[in-house]
Amino acid sequence: MVRTAVDVRTLRRRNDARVAGLAHGNPGSHRAYRDFAYRMAGRIVPGRPSRRPGGSVSIAVAACLAVASCEDGATGPAASPAVIYGVCGLQPNYVSSVQFAGRFRQFPVSVFIDLGTAAPDLQGTYLIALQQGFRVWQSETESGLAAVEFVGSADHAHIVAEFVSGIPGGPIALAASRPTEFESSGIIAKTVIEFSTTNLGIGLETRFRIGALSQLEFTDAVASIAAHEFGHSMGIQTHAGENADFLMSAIGFEAHTGPTLGDLNTLRHNYCRA
Repeated sequence: MVRTAVDVRTLRRRNDARVAGLAHGNPGSHRAYRDFAYRMAGRIVPGRPSRRPGGSVSIAVAACLAVASCEDGATGPAASPAVIYGVCGLQPNYVSSVQFAGRFRQFPVSVFIDLGTAAPDLQGTYLIALQQGFRVWQSETESGLAAVEFVGSADHAHIVAEFVSGIPGGPIALAASRPTEFESSGIIAKTVIEFSTTNLGIGLETRFRIGALSQLEFTDAVASIAAHEFGHSMGIQTHAGENADFLMSAIGFEAHTGPTLGDLNTLRHNYCRA
C-alpha cells in the first residue's frame, strides 16, 4: 500500500510474453462448498441439476478451488511445478522483516488495467504510467522473474489494476494490493490492485492541474505507486526495508530510480524454491 505519491525519474523498460490465468470461487457454507465442488467437477449435485455437465475437473481439485487453497496431499491432476527464479539468501534483503502472501507459479504474469473510473482526461497518462511501473521490476531482474504482459480482459489476467473511490488503509491511502484467488496452497492465481480515485484526485491530480507537477513528474509519481503495488502483488505482503526501497510505506515525496538491491533480493527469496 502507498500512502502518498513518490517521484520516479527512470522507469522506462519493456518486455513481452504470454501466459493465462485461473479463476475460482470461494463459497461460504458447507452446502455451498459441496455444491460448488460438484459443479466444478461436472457432477450432478444431489437433488439439483448440474450446471456443468460433462466437466472434467476432479472433485478433489474442485474442492481446492472452492476454498481458494489446497492442503498438501490433496488428490487430483498434478499441476506443473512452480518455476524457480533467482537464488536464496542474497544480501542485502529484508526477508526477516516482511510477510509473504504467496507467489505466482511462473512468469510472465498477465495484467489487465481497468481505467473505467479514472479521470477521463488523464486516462491515457494513467495507462502509460501504470505500464511503466509494472514493467520496472522485470528490467532489473533475470531469467524472466517479474516479467509482465498486458491483456485486454480481466478474465485471463493474473493481476487486475482498477480505479475505485475508496480502498482499505485509511483516508490517505493512494493504492492497495491484495490476492483474491489462490490456485493452490501458496500459489497465487489472481491479485487486485486498487487505485483510489478520491485520494489521487485531491493529491496528485490537483497538483498536476495547478502546475505544481509537470506531465513527466505526474507520470513518474503514478508509475512509482504502480511499481510499489506490483511488488506487493508478487507476494511481498507487508512493508519493510530502507527509505529508498520500493516496499517501504512511502511518506512524502522521495526520488526512486527503480527497485533497490534489497527489493530485488527479497523478491528472489520468494521465488527461489518451488
